[in-house]
Amino acid sequence: MIVTWGKPLREPGLTMFNITWKECIQECWMDSNCVVSLMLRAESCKCCFQLVYDTSPTCQKYSIEIINTVEKLPPNSGNRVAFRVLRREKTCFGPVNEPLLKQGTVHAMATGNCINRTQADASCVSMYNRSVAGVSNKEEYEFLKNAAMNHLTNPSDYTVPPGYTRLGFWIDGIRKTECKYPSTIGVSCNGTNEFYYNDSFAQTPALDWNTGQPDGLSKRTNDDCVALLVQTGKSGIEDIGCEVKEITESKLCMVGYFCGKSIGQDTWELN
Repeated sequence: MIVTWGKPLREPGLTMFNITWKECIQECWMDSNCVVSLMLRAESCKCCFQLVYDTSPTCQKYSIEIINTVEKLPPNSGNRVAFRVLRREKTCFGPVNEPLLKQGTVHAMATGNCINRTQADASCVSMYNRSVAGVSNKEEYEFLKNAAMNHLTNPSDYTVPPGYTRLGFWIDGIRKTECKYPSTIGVSCNGTNEFYYNDSFAQTPALDWNTGQPDGLSKRTNDDCVALLVQTGKSGIEDIGCEVKEITESKLCMVGYFCGKSIGQDTWELN
């Protein structure tokens, strides 16, 4: 159990107990009802959570489906919460003592339609008031790749349109003006540095380019955006036209995007 100072930011769906705080922590620990897949910014993990909130002489218990944001408070607030961490799987990356509670989350979203980069940005802004997210490190890249592959091989209802064998997910990256034709490949325009990155968390993104990619500059095309493309047995980053929604001849649908959220120093995001 992790006990710290804070309070949940959503009230509905709680269970109230007329027991002491110590008994409440034990109640949470003994409860095996724990279901959530967690992706925290800069860490790719699956963990299970319950949360209890000290409202002495009572306490409140939440499952992660109900409460996913906690406000940090100073010790003199008297407000305590406890988190139950059931397991931390081998798929977790990063230092052993890296904190589980961090500012910000990232998600690989699938829309159910083929969309261009402008539409991806609009969707991300509508949810998180941020444009499409970047890939800050290799752990986030592995998370994005695995999530994208899962959409391909095991799609949920209405998330992937039928008839496509390749899926694309928009990520942060717009080609620099100075790295467009008639410029040529050189030290300042060679791979990842051909693009401008808006995501402040991913200014030097971890991009695993497919062989020969990016090729927009060498082929003199308008492939000015960046995306992860997946198909059976293959995945990688490529540059692609920002206006592209689908490429029918190769059965590619730009179905989703990588979207992140930074919620500031006074809150934690747990989902």
